[in-house]
Amino acid sequence: MIVETLVFVIFAAIANAQNECNAYSQLESAAPCGPSGYARNYGQPNCLNFSNRANTFDARGKQFLTCTRSRLAQFVRQDLIAVSGRGTAQL
Repeated sequence: MIVETLVFVIFAAIANAQNECNAYSQLESAAPCGPSGYARNYGQPNCLNFSNRANTFDARGKQFLTCTRSRLAQFVRQDLIAVSGRGTAQL
């Protein structure tokens, strides 16, 4: 149940450009790793840095940001599937 919740929260936040960085706070809330963990120490600060500067990127830069978000979502989903031991049809 927690894996499905994490996947939904992350995908919902990534899909909504204004809330994309909230996924890291929600991930930290669901699976706390502390201030030196990935979500709080790396994921959220970098997401905020890129999001706050998105309008300064040219078309290729914006395409890169979009692609990166998509790939990150795929990676997170694959990682959650591996950790849970469930197949994609179950998530």
